[in-house]
Amino acid sequence: MSDPIQTAVVTGAGRGFGRAIAAALVGAGINVVGIARGERELSAVREELGEGFTPVAADATDEELAQEMIREHRPGLLVLNAGATPHMAPVHEQTWETFSRNWLTDTRHVFTWTRAALREPLAPGSAASGVVLPLLVGSGVHPEMLVLAVSCGSIAFSHVNDPGFWLFKEYFNLSVIQAIKVRTTYTTVLSILGLGGGLAAEGVLDVLSL
Repeated sequence: MSDPIQTAVVTGAGRGFGRAIAAALVGAGINVVGIARGERELSAVREELGEGFTPVAADATDEELAQEMIREHRPGLLVLNAGATPHMAPVHEQTWETFSRNWLTDTRHVFTWTRAALREPLAPGSAASGVVLPLLVGSGVHPEMLVLAVSCGSIAFSHVNDPGFWLFKEYFNLSVIQAIKVRTTYTTVLSILGLGGGLAAEGVLDVLSL
C-alpha cells in the first residue's frame, strides 16, 4: 500500500468546494498548497486553517505555475477544482467568448496540471493505482473489465458537473427538472447496459481462463 499523503495541491481553494476540501485535508493532517486568483479569499482560508495551508494567489491555468508547484512541493494528491462560472443561456444567445469560458478555464487548467504531473512525476505511490492495484490483485478481476465498469458507472448521475447536461437542456428548451428526468433515465439505462455487458465479458473471460 502507498505511503500516507503528506502534501496536496488544491486549485480553486479560495471558496466553495475547494475551500471545504482544503479544510478537510488540513484537518486530516495533510499540508495543503491552495491556489486561487483571490488573494483576500486565500488569506481568509489561511487564517482559518493555520500553518497547514499555504496560499498561492495565481492563475491555475498558468503552465509555469503548475510545473513549479509540482516540482517544489511533490504533492501526493492533486485536487483540480478551479473553474469559471458558466454563462447560462441558450446556444443561440451565446457568443464564442461566453460559450468557451469554461473550456478556457476548467478544461485548460485540468490539461495543464495533468500534463505537468506527467512531465514532473508526483511522489511515489501518489497515483490512484497505488490504492487500486493492491485491491485488484486480490480480487481476481481483470483490469480491463474494471476500467470498463468504472467508465460505465460514471455515465449516470453526472449532471451537475457535466457541461453536456446544460447544453442538452438548452438545446431542447427543457426546464431543469425535465432535463434531469430525461437525462437520468437514458444515462442510467446506458450505464446498466454497459455494466451488464462488462459483467458478461468478465464471465466469458473466466470460462475461457484468460
